[in-house]
Amino acid sequence: NHLLADPRAEVHVDDARHWLLASDERFDVIVSDLFVPWQSQAGYLYTTDHYRLVRRHLGPDGIFCQWLALNQVGRTEFEIIANSFASVFPVTTLWWGRLTPQQGMVMFVGSEQAVTLDGASLPKRLERLRASGQTDPYLQSVTYLYRLYAGRWQAQPDAPLNSDEHPRIEFLSPMTYRNRRFLTYHSLMTYFDKVLSRLPAEGVNFTAAPDAPLEDLATRHALQRQVLQRQMQSKR
Repeated sequence: NHLLADPRAEVHVDDARHWLLASDERFDVIVSDLFVPWQSQAGYLYTTDHYRLVRRHLGPDGIFCQWLALNQVGRTEFEIIANSFASVFPVTTLWWGRLTPQQGMVMFVGSEQAVTLDGASLPKRLERLRASGQTDPYLQSVTYLYRLYAGRWQAQPDAPLNSDEHPRIEFLSPMTYRNRRFLTYHSLMTYFDKVLSRLPAEGVNFTAAPDAPLEDLATRHALQRQVLQRQMQSKR
């Protein structure tokens, strides 16, 4: 959508972590996009040290979004990243970005307090996205958008964390890549049933859109599983 031609856009060609270390700016939103965890040095972008740096650069109501491709991590790496993230951000919520068993994608959202989504104003914002060419079916309505919510992730006590001093992701991810033990297909379905479908609802305050009653998290989890199961069956 011609982002680079927008006069509000400012581009820095640099290592983002190093740029933050040298900056005193603060932001409403910081997004860490996808990168391959088994590539050299990439694991340091999942460390508690990096997350603390990002947190220092957020405004009072700022949020940090960390994307993670499930077909690039196993359960161990996923939970190390999730617990490392949640050990830094007081409120960590998990959202689906791509709800598929072969190439699932999630986003961790970190904030200082629970985030409120205003169902009354969201329809206009979604309409602007559609007008700009956004075709994602989950962004066609407030109800569909809310169905992407998986729940709140809370750091597990004494769980191993990823840090600059103990770069677990740097060493575990190549082994998962070699053995192809990713969170895909049956392993993802099993993990969904045992862990993701049991995440608690708190962390986001949802308000209903006009003429669209709110669904509870159990209903959203059931619908998420139906989507995953249907796609699993279609691959047979």
